[in-house]
Amino acid sequence: MKTFLFPAAAKHWAWLVLLPALALGLANMYWDYDLAFLSFKSTQLARLYDDGIFSGNMNFTDELAAIGMIVGLMLMGFSAERVEDEFTSTLRLKALSWAVWCHFIVLSLAILLVHSAAFYHALVYNMFTVLILFRLRFSYLIWKNNREAEA
Repeated sequence: MKTFLFPAAAKHWAWLVLLPALALGLANMYWDYDLAFLSFKSTQLARLYDDGIFSGNMNFTDELAAIGMIVGLMLMGFSAERVEDEFTSTLRLKALSWAVWCHFIVLSLAILLVHSAAFYHALVYNMFTVLILFRLRFSYLIWKNNREAEA
């Protein structure tokens, strides 16, 4: 089975994208930090939608942060290892399966236990849990395999 992976060097670029995006997202969420050049008056969108959702000023700082985090996490999670073979592909598949299960368990718990504005925050964080858990689990499986091979 052919899988698409980024080159191994993409992991280094992932950190350069992920860390500023993470900082921007946290600053926007907790301290209402907005980048001025991403603000605009939404009169064009307001004409398309009469319901008032797109009226007033809009700022795309949070969207930029979210897209940056997704790109960084995708580069990190789906970059080839130095030695990429069938065993590594198997570990990658196991880690991804485990991450998806954990993601939906956390989402189910959030639906049952978290309400009001806190639920919004839970959903925002949960958008990234699949990629974060996948990378953590995959790194752990690689580390564990390497340690067992040395022993």
